[in-house]
Amino acid sequence: MAERKKDDDYRAFQATWTEEFAFMERAGSAVCLICNDKIASMKRSNIKRHFDTHHASFASKYPAGDSRKRACEELQRRVQTSQQQLRVWTKQGDGNSASFAGALAIVRNGKPFTDGEYAKTFMLDVANGLFDDFPNKDKIIKRIKDMPLSARTVHDRSIMMANQVEETQIKDINAGTYFSLALDESTDVSHLSQCSIIARYAAGDTLREESLAVLPMKGTTRGEDLFTSFMEFAKEKKLPMDKLISVCTDGAPCMLGKNKGFVALLREHEKRAILSFHCILHQEALCAQTCGQELGEVMSLVIRVVNFIVARALNDRQFKALLEEVGNHYPGLLLHSNVRNCLSGIQAAIIIITRRHPSEPRGAVSILSWAVMCLEYLRCEVV
Repeated sequence: MAERKKDDDYRAFQATWTEEFAFMERAGSAVCLICNDKIASMKRSNIKRHFDTHHASFASKYPAGDSRKRACEELQRRVQTSQQQLRVWTKQGDGNSASFAGALAIVRNGKPFTDGEYAKTFMLDVANGLFDDFPNKDKIIKRIKDMPLSARTVHDRSIMMANQVEETQIKDINAGTYFSLALDESTDVSHLSQCSIIARYAAGDTLREESLAVLPMKGTTRGEDLFTSFMEFAKEKKLPMDKLISVCTDGAPCMLGKNKGFVALLREHEKRAILSFHCILHQEALCAQTCGQELGEVMSLVIRVVNFIVARALNDRQFKALLEEVGNHYPGLLLHSNVRNCLSGIQAAIIIITRRHPSEPRGAVSILSWAVMCLEYLRCEVV
């Protein structure tokens, strides 16, 4: 059987295909100007099939004629502009890599974005003396000057890196079999309530525990509010909720409420059992909570003392000055919470250490009798 011959024109890209099907030639292949898909076989039938199948809306919006010609020319200009920008980035590849490294260092150390300009000035000042005997000193200094490190650039680099990390996390979670979450809601110094979400999942042979997001809570912080914010985040990021097996929270009612708590609402939404854990894993703290009525009364007394000191600015300042005077290494006290029960032993120890000092805050420690002191020593040993 005679072998079928095909002339070169049959396999060559035709200029009319740009206006007719919104395609252009790139590196010996036909590339769609709309979706950037590549058609390896340079055949009119393949290109027409792609256009009719995937871009019927474009064909109806821009009928064959002047309107489609103008639309295809605009698409072609955009592609050419992107290619020119890509060539510039490729030429400045080393500078961009260094810019990303600088932005990462700034973010890791918690520095403001404006420190990028300061770091660049610092490097230029040091380079003048450090590379003085180098034959390519001028080239090195020019590289530093060309490195983009403005506040806007550092901000954009940080957003790009954060998005890439987030995409990798979501991809690994979706690829895994199961994952679990830990949630904690707290209020920062600006009185903005925030919910921190941490995920634990397996990525290949590695078990990872990483922060997924910090969701701002601008209104109330009830269980319904936390659940709504979380589900919006999960829907936006396409978290595989069918793979969620457990949730770890603190002891707040908005998290563990029987009917309207976050965990209860999550179980109701998923219509299945989801394991719930308390974030306190200190067995000593749980033991101290059930050590009898006498130790419970002592702890209640210590709580009143601690809150009396910390709730008033003057008392807090005087107590910190007292700690410094007696040579104690503790910086101060925290307002007591049942969630922080594991700190109660430290708080009690601080009060015991300062008990005998004559300038103790009014009403703070003088109410501790020696019998109560002995019981509190015992509690310190337990906690």
